Amino acid sequence: MNTTKIKRPECLTGYTIQQKTACGSLYLTMNELNDKLFEIRMTLGKSGSCYSIMFQTIALLLSVMLQEGISREKIRNDIKYET
Repeated sequence: MNTTKIKRPECLTGYTIQQKTACGSLYLTMNELNDKLFEIRMTLGKSGSCYSIMFQTIALLLSVMLQEGISREKIRNDIKYET
């Protein structure tokens, strides 16, 4: 697979969504570069909790994939859970 690493600029455009969950508030931040999803950040509940660390790690992995040039469609299709 040919991918091109995209350097993170100092400033990005994005937005944050807050969702109440049984484990506390989930904050999902999505940042864009050139009108394409570039970076994802997730925070759940209290800092340092197991779930919070897990969500932060997943968001970091997704961000690295996006920054390596992997399309969000490919990511979505590859991790889509089918019942």
